[in-house]
Amino acid sequence: MRKASFILIILYCLVGCQSQPATAVPETAVSEPASTAIPTPIVGPSGRLIFIEVDVGSQYISEYDLQSKTVRRLFTAPENGWVSQIDILTDSEQLLMAYASPPPDGEIQFGYTDIYLTAPDETAVPTFLIQREQPEGLVFNPVWSPEQQYVYYSRVTPNSEDSAQFKLFLERYEVESGESIQIAPEGIWPAVSPANDKISYVTVDPQSLGNALWLANPDGGEARQLVPEGEFEVVDVPLFSPDGEWVYFTAAENRETAVSWWHRLVGVKTASAHNIPSDWYRISAAGGDYEQLTAILETGIYGDFSPDGQLIAFATFNGLYLMKPDGSELEKILDIGATTSLSWVR
Repeated sequence: MRKASFILIILYCLVGCQSQPATAVPETAVSEPASTAIPTPIVGPSGRLIFIEVDVGSQYISEYDLQSKTVRRLFTAPENGWVSQIDILTDSEQLLMAYASPPPDGEIQFGYTDIYLTAPDETAVPTFLIQREQPEGLVFNPVWSPEQQYVYYSRVTPNSEDSAQFKLFLERYEVESGESIQIAPEGIWPAVSPANDKISYVTVDPQSLGNALWLANPDGGEARQLVPEGEFEVVDVPLFSPDGEWVYFTAAENRETAVSWWHRLVGVKTASAHNIPSDWYRISAAGGDYEQLTAILETGIYGDFSPDGQLIAFATFNGLYLMKPDGSELEKILDIGATTSLSWVR
């Protein structure tokens, strides 16, 4: 059998789902009301978190209801299938999924993903949207533009003359025409501003594997660096604030470590010797100094803003979290294995 150009080691986190018990509210004596004022009820966050769940070697697209505090599985990957990323807009029923179907019996799952379109419903059947060009290539990191006019994603094509080399491009797919154009070389982890006037992405140097964070127009024009290569060991998953003024990202401080190009490319941060603990940062879209928001050293971080812009939810290999946009009031809301994707929908 021909040796594959890219070998993907799929790591399943053996983290079970553990719900948190509700806190009992003590009863108090009731006295006659001193006024007609009605107390304001305490209202927690609402909506649903759509994320990729991993549990004892199995993988799901799951939904966590923030009010009922229940988990519902929307898609179960078949044995040896692999979901690498998903994206869904807050009011949409169209879910993007980078997915590698199971290989023939006895063959290795290398993670050569195509992009599918499906609905967040356990009865839905995914359909092809964007296919890889070569059997050992892949398309991944799909994200919607705000009006679902475009899908931004990354494409990897192996070098036919040297299996250790690859070509990497950030591309934009127009849904109506079905045509794709290249936006930026060496680009991964695209993010689109809520106003649809800017994109942010991370570049991967093919030689050093170093990362830089960029800001550009939606067609890739007028690109400029926000965080240069070498500032961090790894830079991942940019996220715009609702007003477009900030670009949030996760990053790992520089350290002496050996990390494969594939792990950096897809943002896999494993729970082993290859582990690269990361934290949340943000930087003004106008440029300047970045600001560290957390000190959690978590792995596999991926997040999204609440529909009202007041909170950020994020997934890690160890659970789901909430925090305010400045990093304060950080709270773990669910012990569950999750990774590489999260969308907050109504």
